[in-house]
Amino acid sequence: MITLAEGCNLSELKLCGVQELTDEGLVEFVKIHSKLLVSLDISFCNGCITDRSLYAIGTYCHNLEVLSVESKHVNENKGIISVAKGCQYLKSLKMVWLGVSDEALEAIGSSCSALENLSLDNLNKCSDR
Repeated sequence: MITLAEGCNLSELKLCGVQELTDEGLVEFVKIHSKLLVSLDISFCNGCITDRSLYAIGTYCHNLEVLSVESKHVNENKGIISVAKGCQYLKSLKMVWLGVSDEALEAIGSSCSALENLSLDNLNKCSDR
């Protein structure tokens, strides 16, 4: 991931199903390569993608327009709240199997005014609120 970040000018990165992807690699990638990145797909990665990665995305990827994330290892709200507050140009957000609650969805609703597409699958901590 670090070699990709240092050697390429990627605006879109799809890492669907990359089994060995971890927070360490993804966090380092976004620290180095965040300015050009407008689309990121980290779906179906069975590695250990946690709130740490999402927090880094929100902190560094301010031009991000599309984010797809699926991880059973995201169990807090702070990662998605960071994305909501830091990625103000976000137009499409897909969240699957995340352990986030109403607080995370409220942050998306109040901070992501450019959002056009929202997909929420298997978010079992969210209520009607």
